[in-house]
Amino acid sequence: MKLFLRGTDAVFAVEQTALMLFPELSPRYAPGKAVKQGNYAIVTKNPAYAETRLVINGRQTFGRAPFFLGDDKRAEQYAIKTSFYQAALQHLPEKPLWGSLTGVRPAKAAMELRHADAKTIENYLIRHYDLSDEKASLTAEAVLAAGEAEKKAVDGTYALYINIPFCPTRCRYCSFITRAGADEQTIRKYVTALLGELAEKWETMSQKKLVAFYMGGGTPAVLEPWDFQRIFEQLKHLPGWDEAEKTVELGRTDVTTVDKILVCHTYGIRNVSVNPQSMTPEVLELAGRPGSLHRFHNIFDFCRMGDGMNINCDLIALLPGAFMMFVVTSFILWTSPAH
Repeated sequence: MKLFLRGTDAVFAVEQTALMLFPELSPRYAPGKAVKQGNYAIVTKNPAYAETRLVINGRQTFGRAPFFLGDDKRAEQYAIKTSFYQAALQHLPEKPLWGSLTGVRPAKAAMELRHADAKTIENYLIRHYDLSDEKASLTAEAVLAAGEAEKKAVDGTYALYINIPFCPTRCRYCSFITRAGADEQTIRKYVTALLGELAEKWETMSQKKLVAFYMGGGTPAVLEPWDFQRIFEQLKHLPGWDEAEKTVELGRTDVTTVDKILVCHTYGIRNVSVNPQSMTPEVLELAGRPGSLHRFHNIFDFCRMGDGMNINCDLIALLPGAFMMFVVTSFILWTSPAH
């Protein structure tokens, strides 16, 4: 499905919603003039509202939502996603349990209400994001837990997150903010801009103690060893760096190397994440995730040899093909001579 935007640059908001609702159509932003053929969506930002025209298998539907939630940028993204959701509902066999809510942190949508009661939060999520009662209740629990955690935070401390929004390619299930196939020059510019932003905020950060650091993505392992070194060389001067819990999500093993792991280890990174997502080659191929399991095992074994290094491995349940592979494997095991 081709996605065309008019008057807005909220590409991720549209892609994320479309991918959640129509993963089988592989929705992707299509820059340029709209070619009104096949399956496509035209999302338009107007002065007071956003509207979506959605065409799937020759059937056309429309959605519209006003700007009224939060600040200007958030209001724009909310209206755009909601207008797409309204148009999409008319093509779906049933309403999604999560409504129009997307992303890996659903509680973020209602964090302003973290000190309210559960019912208020649930009603807000149902009214604005069309969540089911079950998911609204679950999200409200997460919002309230975040509020309690905030109360326990120690004054004068903070946690630092650095995002590396690049990947070699985009996996078919991915809804993260990431740029696939970025060239080295773009990545170098990003690292330089990142270091500049750290310098701008250095005085503020130096007045507090760092207690946790996390680098995620994207795929941070797209960085070269010297990129990691430039970043960590600056961060190591932060108060609390030596004692802080430090984690780097290396991500895909097809771009993870021994040199990159060694740089992380040199700067005291003791928590790393290498993510196979599945241990079945056929499932990985369907998911559009390159890389060999042999390479994953080699990277895993090398990380395990590191002094005091903790390793996390992401696995995704219910990837396309995973259930069928489980059924076939179970049948083979059950009918083997051993049984």
